[in-house]
Amino acid sequence: MLGFRRRRRDDRGAQVVEFALIVPIVLVIIGAIVQFGFVYNAQVTVTQAAREAARLAAICGSTCATPIATTAANAAPGLSNLTVTIQYCAANTACTGTSASPAYCPANATQATGDAQVIVSTPYSIGAPLLSYSLTVKGKARMPCGG
Repeated sequence: MLGFRRRRRDDRGAQVVEFALIVPIVLVIIGAIVQFGFVYNAQVTVTQAAREAARLAAICGSTCATPIATTAANAAPGLSNLTVTIQYCAANTACTGTSASPAYCPANATQATGDAQVIVSTPYSIGAPLLSYSLTVKGKARMPCGG
């Protein structure tokens, strides 16, 4: 009888069971944090690429020695399949349409006659065991003509 009571109150092995139940949850949370960091890094990179391309579009438009899309691609070295959209619009208005040649940003503009807006986007896929998800990461920048 004494051995039965001792075994009933003995909780050896309970910590191992608790550990086995908690570890998968903690690993999933850590993996999600790491994936969020990768996506955030891609977002920051694409936004910076859009800023550099918008600055170039605002300064020299279609007369740039280096094409605007090439500048955006060079600013985002770790990302591929970049889509670059260049828009020119009047100052303080919404940008609509796409233009390859500047409508409002002449080369070396001395006064702001409009704005150059660049949108850079890239597909990004999250690869994790038992989970695959694709999303589009976008960065947008707008700069007045003349830089």
